[in-house]
Amino acid sequence: MKKENFTPATLSFEDIIDNSKKYIVPKYQRDYSWSNTNDEWELLWEDIISVDHSHYVGILVLQENETEISIIDGQQRLTTISLILLAILYLLSEHAENTHNLEEQENIHEQLNILMQKYIGKKAEDLKYYNKITLNYNNKEYFQDICNISTYKIFKNVPKPNCLETNKRIYKCLKYYYESAKKHIVPLNSTKVLEFIKNNIVNKLIFTTIQVSKSENAYLLFETLNSRSIELTAYDLLKNHLLAKAGQEYEISMLDDIQQIISNIENHDITNFIALDWNSRNFPKTPMKRTYRKISSSILSREKAFSYVREIKKSSEIYKKIKNFDHDDKQIKELLKILTYLPKVKQHYMILLALMKTDKYSLKKVLKSILNITIRYNYIIQGQANKQENIYNKIAYKITTEQYKSTDDILKDLNCEDLEVTEQEFISKFSKKDFSNNSLDRYILAKIEEYYNPHNKIDYDNETIEHISDKSLRKDYTYKIGNLTLLTVDDNNSLSGKDYNAKREFYIKHTRKIVNSINTLSWDENTVSERSVELAKIANLIFNQQ
Repeated sequence: MKKENFTPATLSFEDIIDNSKKYIVPKYQRDYSWSNTNDEWELLWEDIISVDHSHYVGILVLQENETEISIIDGQQRLTTISLILLAILYLLSEHAENTHNLEEQENIHEQLNILMQKYIGKKAEDLKYYNKITLNYNNKEYFQDICNISTYKIFKNVPKPNCLETNKRIYKCLKYYYESAKKHIVPLNSTKVLEFIKNNIVNKLIFTTIQVSKSENAYLLFETLNSRSIELTAYDLLKNHLLAKAGQEYEISMLDDIQQIISNIENHDITNFIALDWNSRNFPKTPMKRTYRKISSSILSREKAFSYVREIKKSSEIYKKIKNFDHDDKQIKELLKILTYLPKVKQHYMILLALMKTDKYSLKKVLKSILNITIRYNYIIQGQANKQENIYNKIAYKITTEQYKSTDDILKDLNCEDLEVTEQEFISKFSKKDFSNNSLDRYILAKIEEYYNPHNKIDYDNETIEHISDKSLRKDYTYKIGNLTLLTVDDNNSLSGKDYNAKREFYIKHTRKIVNSINTLSWDENTVSERSVELAKIANLIFNQQ
C-alpha cells in the first residue's frame, strides 16, 4: 500500500489565500476560540508591527480536493489573520466615506474591492457574500455577514451578535484589531494601508503547510499534532533560533547540548522549564507566552547563544536533581520529595534553580520555609499564584545576582506580608477543607502524629488514610480532617465495613496518639468539627512560615 508523503512547504499568508479555492473549516472543528485573556490577539499584533521581515506563525494541515481545501489544523490562526485584514479594510472603507474628492473616493473603493476579493471574499451574482474562508456551522453565518463591508461601510455599523458567545468573540477580535490598527496606521491613507497589509501581514506571516489527500490521514495528523502541547512551538522556535545563531559549523555542538538538556528534563514540560529557568535569572518576571520572544531578542550572536545554552544546561542538571529529589542529605531529599506532591505548584523552582547553583546559603532552611508556604498559601488557602510568582522571581534574581548577605535575608523576603497566612485564616480553611488519600494529606497527618510523639517516625508513603465514619455523617463531613486518621494498609483493611463502635475498640488500643484519641462514645458532625479545629491548630504550629 502506498504511503502518503506528508512533505511540508513554507508559504506566506499571501501564497496560501490568494488562489481560486475556498477554505472550509470542517464541522468537527471547534468554534472560534482565540481571545485576549491569554494575550493571543495582543501577541500576534506585536509580531505584526515588529521590525522583523518575517514571522513564523505555525503549522497548517490542509486536505485539498477539486473545489475546496479543508483546514484540518490552523483555523484559529487563519481566522484571526482574516479578521485583522478585515479590520484594516474597514478603516480603508471609512477613509473613503470621509473623502470628499469623488475621484479619490472612487480609487479607494477600487483598491478596497481588489483587496476584498484577494483576501476576504466577494459578493456573487446571487447577491450573497462568499468568503475565502468558511467557518464551522456556529460561526459561518456571522463571519460571512461582517465580511460584507459594502453593506456596513464603517465599523460602528457592524452588528453585534445577540446569541453565541463565540460569535461575540469574533466581534471583539475585529474591534480589538480595528482599534489597534487605527492607532498604528497614522496618518491613515490608502498608500499606508496597502504598504502595511503587504509588508506586515500577507508577506510577513509564514506558515509550514502540510497537504494530505485522505480524510483518515488528515484526522491522524490532526490528532498527532494536537496530542502534543501547543507550547512546544515555543521550544521549537527557540531551538531553531539557537541553531541559526550557532551556524552550520557549530550546529552539531549546539544540538548535542540541546539534546542533553532534553535528556535532563526527561518527560517534563520543556516550555515550562525554559520559562522557570529564565525567570530564575532575570527580573521582572516574563509571562510564559512571552518567554520565547524575550529570550530570542536577547540572543543576537553565536557567543550569546552558546552562553545561554551553557546556563540552561546547568539549570537542567539541577532541575533533574529537584524532580528526582536527588541529594545526599536525607532531610533535603525528603523536603524535595514532598514538594513534588503538588505538581501544579512550580513557582519555587525559580528559587531552587538559583539557590542550588551556589553554596552561600542554607538550602535546608530555605526549603523548609518554601514547603511551609506551599502548604499554607498554595494548598490550604489557595492564594494568588501570580503574586507569589512575582515574589519568588525577585528572590531568585537576588540570589543569582548575589544581593543577599545571608540565608536569613532570603527567609525574610520569603516570609513577607503578601504571602502571610494568619493563624485564624489557616485554622478556618484547614478545618473546612476536604482531604483525600493523596501523598501530601498522608504527610500532613504523619506530621501531626510526630508532633504528639516526635520519636515515632511514620513512613507515610506506605500508609493509608482511614475514614473514621462514612455512614453516619452527612456527606460534606466525610472528608474533613476531623473524620480522618492514618493507619497501615493492613489495619485499614481489617476495619473495612465495620461501624464506629467496632472501630473505636481498635482505635483506643492503638499506639498512635492521632488514633487512640478517637475515643468518644458517639461520632457525629459536631465531633468531626471539634476534632478538625483541634488538628488545624496543631497543623498551624507545625507548618508555620518561619
